[in-house]
Amino acid sequence: MDLKDDSGATAPGRASKSGQVDTMRVLLDAGAAVDLKDDFGKTALLLASVQKYLSAMRVLLDAGASVDAADNNLLTALMLASANGHEDTVRVNRGRGSGGFER
Repeated sequence: MDLKDDSGATAPGRASKSGQVDTMRVLLDAGAAVDLKDDFGKTALLLASVQKYLSAMRVLLDAGASVDAADNNLLTALMLASANGHEDTVRVNRGRGSGGFER
């Protein structure tokens, strides 16, 4: 469940990046690690934040995703959402306590 494909992507990351909330729930219910990072250090929450998939973000946050997880460039979901002007995404991240970052 916590494997990466040939491109370094994770199953939860692929599902979140394309807004497949039902698939994400199945993966998480089956035991997929919510904060598993791809080869670029991006978690499913980071990918959902960039794509503005608020429902995906909420599912991940409810499953315990870290709002402060940082990618290989030390960018968090909040930072990426802010840089892309995604105000709703920023509110979701801030509402869950984002304030620092974790490597």
